[in-house]
Amino acid sequence: MKRTGTYLLFCLLLYAARCSDLAVTQFLDAADADLNRLAKVSVTTSGLRGSGFKLALRGETLSIDADGVNEFVGRVKRGERYEVSVQQFPATPGQFCQLGSASGTVAAADIAVTAECVYGSANGPMVGGTIIKALALSGAADVTLGEMFAGFIGASATTDGIGTAARFLPPTQMVTDGTFIYLLESNPVGTLRRINIATREVTTLTDSFGSDGITTDGVYLYVTSFNNCTIRKIRLSDNTVTVLAGAANACAFAEAPVGPGSVARFNNPVGITYDGTWLYVADYSNRRIRRVDPVSGASSTIAGTGAATSLDGPAASATFNVPHGLAYYGGKLYVAEGANQAIRVIDIVNAPYNVTTLAGTGAWGCVEGPGVSAQFKKLRNFAIDGKYIYATDKECHSVWKVDLSTGYTTALSGWDTRTTTQIGSGAMAGSAGFTEPIGITSDGINLFISDSTDFVIRRLE
Repeated sequence: MKRTGTYLLFCLLLYAARCSDLAVTQFLDAADADLNRLAKVSVTTSGLRGSGFKLALRGETLSIDADGVNEFVGRVKRGERYEVSVQQFPATPGQFCQLGSASGTVAAADIAVTAECVYGSANGPMVGGTIIKALALSGAADVTLGEMFAGFIGASATTDGIGTAARFLPPTQMVTDGTFIYLLESNPVGTLRRINIATREVTTLTDSFGSDGITTDGVYLYVTSFNNCTIRKIRLSDNTVTVLAGAANACAFAEAPVGPGSVARFNNPVGITYDGTWLYVADYSNRRIRRVDPVSGASSTIAGTGAATSLDGPAASATFNVPHGLAYYGGKLYVAEGANQAIRVIDIVNAPYNVTTLAGTGAWGCVEGPGVSAQFKKLRNFAIDGKYIYATDKECHSVWKVDLSTGYTTALSGWDTRTTTQIGSGAMAGSAGFTEPIGITSDGINLFISDSTDFVIRRLE
């Protein structure tokens, strides 16, 4: 600024008005460059297959049809926050893209965002670790091969192998990318296993330090640790595990709306799902549904007050009685409510968000029928095919089929009084039995269920 002022004085003395306009313009340009520098936001994309990939920044849409560098037209001032989000995934079935450096505060002239795209399954699009495709299911469990899909009934160990030669410690949560099933075991280190769907080969990957919830965006796995009170992130390319949000054994409640994730606090997080932009976490003992940035770990509450009741209505005043499993589909979050035994729905598209009950009276039972009269015992996790929710019920020893539009509930497979695993078909009065079904996911053809106390993975057709 001193040099510009000296130039202006010199110019006025020598040339009077002829150069004053020029000097003032240079002065203003310099000030603007120093105080209001505009940053361009570019996106480098890799692994993209097909067209239709769209990103959004401050109301502007950027369409990307090939790998390489693309740039938003709009600019962001230094000191301001920016956030790039996925508006639409590529049209190729199963194609998903993970954004890096997609949000933050502008501290330099330019912002470089990365979009790493991966291919999921030709059977349909992947949402939150399950393939969304209408399923024609008979309720028959393990009929095709006449045996368990993986593991051996009653045999508990951590042994790699193919099909029934493999062994598991209690298998709990599962997700799939259409090619592999990723499975967490309930043990002190939360061992992560991988099952090749085509070959049934089981491989041990790493210790995840979380065993209570799992989801994927195709590039990373995200897992919750109930006792450790953290959200962890596992890079699938090399199985590197990092803490995304929360702090080890610091079980409490604290928001971190702008990050870093280490500032956030959770109290026994369980269910987790992904909608293409955000992670959503069922914060069990805090009785809240939290939203977490998959890159920075920034976290905030979207529904629940912490009260131990079950009230529908605006998300800011709605309550949840220990939420458990989560699933996302079509702009809505589906919540398995642990203590109230109901399926709750959060509309996360139309602000202010609203909470309703889809099925369940809150009473303890195993009762089919309209959503307003259906009863559950211990709902655990969901898979969705676009028309129905498929829900595991640990104490009803069954898999429920719940109509997304009406809440009408039927038992797809398994029944109330079953206490042993049994190959077969049918529900309630049928012959297919489960002991304690917990995890569930779909590859667009079958459902896969983890039967935790019999240490096996079931396939339900």
